[in-house]
Amino acid sequence: MEKIDILREEIDKCDKQIVELIEKRLDLALEIAHSKKDNEISLYDEKREKEIINNTCIFLKDLNKKNYIKELFKSILSISKEYQKNM
Repeated sequence: MEKIDILREEIDKCDKQIVELIEKRLDLALEIAHSKKDNEISLYDEKREKEIINNTCIFLKDLNKKNYIKELFKSILSISKEYQKNM
């Protein structure tokens, strides 16, 4: 097997894990949305969003990826909010 094929297989495995984790994250976000609705709390929490984005960068081994990870999580948070609104 060529090196590219091996690397692509590894990416496929990563993608599977990412999908599973994002699905779990969306499920948890929906539970939070229901709790917020029951307690008449706004879905949007700017402080929490900033906290999440900043905390994700703590786990980075390569700080050159920081801006990319921040943008990725901004997208994830945006999708989570949209999912919460539509459910």
